[in-house]
Amino acid sequence: MGRPRLYHTIKEKSQAKQTYSKTYYTKNHERISLRNKEKYRLRLGLSADTSNGSPIPLKPTLTPRRKYLTCRSLEAALMSFLKNSLASFLDNLISDFLCSPIASKFVDQLTQSLETAEELRVLARSLHAQVLQSHGVCTRLNKVEASSRRIAQVVHALEDLLLHVQSEDLEGFVDIYCSKQFSYQTAPDVVPLPEM
Repeated sequence: MGRPRLYHTIKEKSQAKQTYSKTYYTKNHERISLRNKEKYRLRLGLSADTSNGSPIPLKPTLTPRRKYLTCRSLEAALMSFLKNSLASFLDNLISDFLCSPIASKFVDQLTQSLETAEELRVLARSLHAQVLQSHGVCTRLNKVEASSRRIAQVVHALEDLLLHVQSEDLEGFVDIYCSKQFSYQTAPDVVPLPEM
């Protein structure tokens, strides 16, 4: 003989489930809140460590919840990497370099940024292949190709800076920067798209 039933109707079962959920939440609300905050920060591309008051940006990695990437997630990763503008991102890097002209540190920053941009380029290629295979030639493919061109522009700008910093002396580099001859200074800026 089995144990007697605790709940005889669907309404009793749902009420019991609700009361159990409430008691669980009251006991564990701090842990649940911290876990949700960490998930939110990771979704935004920020680290969970906020000991100094401001969240630390992470290297943008795309770990989508779905099986495949989307054009929006690719654009979001690009914008979180650039902090919403290619020109301001590179201007900040160059101004940091000019304040303390240590070429090796600047080259390391450019190389690391170039690696991240290349990872985004690989993701864009895989997204292009997915969209082409599943939907054929359509507006989605056009959006992916536009994002790919924007990522290629970022890669080209970083390669241009890296080439000039390695081949020019500091004065030559500053002259090119001040006369606005770098590729990112002459091309349109990579900024967030109005609506994808």
